[in-house]
Amino acid sequence: MPQKVGQETSINFESRNPTTGELLRTYPEHDKAEIGNQSASSPPPEAAVLSPDQREAAVREIVVFIDGHTKAAAARPPGPDRSESSLCSVA
Repeated sequence: MPQKVGQETSINFESRNPTTGELLRTYPEHDKAEIGNQSASSPPPEAAVLSPDQREAAVREIVVFIDGHTKAAAARPPGPDRSESSLCSVA
């Protein structure tokens, strides 16, 4: 809701729980200068542990691993307690 602060209008942004509508927090409006001040006082971001090429290689390795396990699981015949007939049978 806009609030009068001196001669200026200030807008607060509300964060609400989408389920209950409960107000969680109110954030005051800010301008680019305030953002710049906050950014300057923030610690620098941590350096990436892996280069983009290393990340790509790691993801490819994970995909090959998952793909191999998925195909191996699909090729296995169902065990005695995993068969369709045991799931449908009535004792």
